[in-house]
Amino acid sequence: MARLIASSCPTDPRPDPIGRFAAATDRLALLYLATVLARRLDGANQALIELKSQLQAGQPPSVIGKTVEKIEGLLGAGAASLVYAGYPYDPYA
Repeated sequence: MARLIASSCPTDPRPDPIGRFAAATDRLALLYLATVLARRLDGANQALIELKSQLQAGQPPSVIGKTVEKIEGLLGAGAASLVYAGYPYDPYA
């Protein structure tokens, strides 16, 4: 992740304010993306721990199925959108 953030930094000095603003915006968008992905991964990890305890406790398949659907929702491609106030479009759409 550190390499990805470092690669978003400009290699050439940008003397104009617009260039510096654009570089800062790129870094902020990258940090936002990292935050969104970290939250999704953390949620999936918590659900996986829950699934493991459900399996060990012998929970019914309906309960286990809901937990699996929860994990799928967290890890699925459509689970989150990068569009938010201030970022006009989803660059990955």
